[in-house]
Amino acid sequence: MGSDADDGSVITSCPEPATIDGMFELAGQQVADFSPADDESFAISMVTDGNPGYTNAPLGAAYNPTDVPHDTHTVSVSPDGTILYYYTKDLSAGMRVRRVTQNGSPAAWTAGDSIGMNDDYPGRPTADDTRIMGVGTGGIANEWEHTSGTFSMIRAYDAVTDFGNSAGATITSANLSPDGTYLLYTLDGADSGIHLRVRAGGSFAAADGATGRGLRSGQYSNAVLTKGCTHLFVFDRSLSKPVRFDVHP
Repeated sequence: MGSDADDGSVITSCPEPATIDGMFELAGQQVADFSPADDESFAISMVTDGNPGYTNAPLGAAYNPTDVPHDTHTVSVSPDGTILYYYTKDLSAGMRVRRVTQNGSPAAWTAGDSIGMNDDYPGRPTADDTRIMGVGTGGIANEWEHTSGTFSMIRAYDAVTDFGNSAGATITSANLSPDGTYLLYTLDGADSGIHLRVRAGGSFAAADGATGRGLRSGQYSNAVLTKGCTHLFVFDRSLSKPVRFDVHP
């Protein structure tokens, strides 16, 4: 399954990530968040609070404003770069999470559609856009299924009871790998840092046989796997900028 990580195509499966190293700080102005496409051809960023932008390869060289409407807080781009999920501060009609599609370039997107996951901060969807994680009230990671335009919440995960993290751990972001096999999540409080879960029996919960490990301690958010799981991008809150790690199986 999948194709060579260097040919620019979206990878649908990859070896299980085990360790990360070789941290590289991206160039360019400081940003508030970062979400790259799988082939690293571009990334969506939060240049300032509420102001989304994009950067083309080499990532981080420059940031430009996009035309994503409304005052946004969180943005996540799909592995192939064609779909964008964002959380808007516009509370009208309760439509806080919206889904838009690319309209010719990373600077152009269609009007946003409300998708029903109104209280979750959305992560990156799978390559086929059928699964997406959201982080809700109290730091709970909710897994959503997208079928025929309808979004349904199918499972909620707690960092302590489901993932085996220490008491006081709070999930701050959650992103799926392109095929949905792996979950990257970040924690605040106890066990703060970047963590990985490997799906088993359709679930990421330890009670269902899923396993996991910590990848790096620190203050991070929005960790994403790219290039067939050979790179990991994450926003380093201590540096106030995105960084890249090499990933090893």
